[in-house]
Amino acid sequence: SPSDLIPPNTNASSVVMYRTNGGTTVGSESWTSILSPKFTWTAGADETTVKGYCLRLVNKSSLAPSFDDTNPTDLTNITFNSSGLINSSNSPIDTSGSACSFIVSGTEIDFSNQSYRQSPWLTTSSDLYYLFVKVIDGGNNMYAGTSTFFKFKFDSTLPNNVSYISSASGTFGSVNDMNFSWPVSGGTASSDNDSGLLGWQYQINSSSGTWQGT
Repeated sequence: SPSDLIPPNTNASSVVMYRTNGGTTVGSESWTSILSPKFTWTAGADETTVKGYCLRLVNKSSLAPSFDDTNPTDLTNITFNSSGLINSSNSPIDTSGSACSFIVSGTEIDFSNQSYRQSPWLTTSSDLYYLFVKVIDGGNNMYAGTSTFFKFKFDSTLPNNVSYISSASGTFGSVNDMNFSWPVSGGTASSDNDSGLLGWQYQINSSSGTWQGT
């Protein structure tokens, strides 16, 4: 209510990132390439009413160069008057009178809803991305302590493939006896300038269906 001048006493906590709604989880500081992640968190608390949660999604390059996510002061000073890569014009909850530009009522956000995404959205970067969360109450008081956050990396740029494959040689009775090889170093090897190489997959006699390997 308008007479509530006391900030919430407990912030949101334990943010979890999923590659998609119903998909696998993403570890802290881990890479993903999916444009529609989902985030959930544990609810905050207020002595009267929780209005919702202020959100801000940014690339670290847009924060102060000295930002340190282990520094409580830096996390307390995160502001929410800009929601970063989240489209503030489509906030599900009215932000009038608050210091937030994007508020959700529940303890999750699913970015498969493209109306929540700014343009440009997530792009390949060597810098971390951060989702910051703070609870806000019915009197538009935001939690005064440190922001809860989740950090991850994003890479949607395809790697460079190997330049050639050495053909199978020798005598073999079935496809299981065949041995192929390809360069793993030098200018003809596979490369990736961002998340790095995980491994290789292969198909025999077809490029459709399930690929084998890593």
